[in-house]
Amino acid sequence: MPPQKDSIHLLKQVFQKVQVTDLPALCADAGSSKRTVMRWLKRVGYHTSYNHNSRYYALEGTPQFDEEGLWGYHGIWFSSYSTVRRTVHALVEKSETGMTANELKMKLHVRVDSRMGILVKDGDVEARRYGRLCVYYSAGEARADVQMANREQMLKKDKGAGAKKSELVDSREMGMNVIEALVAKIEHPDWGPVEISEDLIRRGIDMPAEGVQATFDFLNLSKKNSSRKI
Repeated sequence: MPPQKDSIHLLKQVFQKVQVTDLPALCADAGSSKRTVMRWLKRVGYHTSYNHNSRYYALEGTPQFDEEGLWGYHGIWFSSYSTVRRTVHALVEKSETGMTANELKMKLHVRVDSRMGILVKDGDVEARRYGRLCVYYSAGEARADVQMANREQMLKKDKGAGAKKSELVDSREMGMNVIEALVAKIEHPDWGPVEISEDLIRRGIDMPAEGVQATFDFLNLSKKNSSRKI
């Protein structure tokens, strides 16, 4: 095993070739095991991506985080807050008007719908509905009061335009989710709603098994007639 100074130098040399890489490629380039490379990374300092299942790595100091603590590299996203949960909490806290799940998705480039209920339950954020529009605010009462007043003023000024736009985006996303579910059914005809839902969620598409089943019921698809052409 090379001395600590040499090993860190080797690691930095690997990252000079590419700013972001995954662990298998990093191990191959360094010619060392995962355990050894992870030990080197801990010594140098590193960030993991908050999308792609935290698969990608960047050395400490490489990400050029923007004012919201985000940095993207060819569709791979990193946060100065590390996790999606901490990042969502920070973005909601900083926002002057609170944030919807769709507004958070536009900033983070990942869906957060399934996570928001947990944050509300744990007291990290507060949720308030305006018709079908759900806005998340700071858990701090004073900060939330300011955010709510600003959001309500914005909604009143726009005469509900913001809510209608959000509903339109949600409708388009729902249509895309249905298409993804049908494609999964074509590729895996023996899969049922649960298997398809699990596959979609792994790919960042938030569609529960109930939604997949409803789609199949509407189109008269089921596991029994999975051989039917779509």
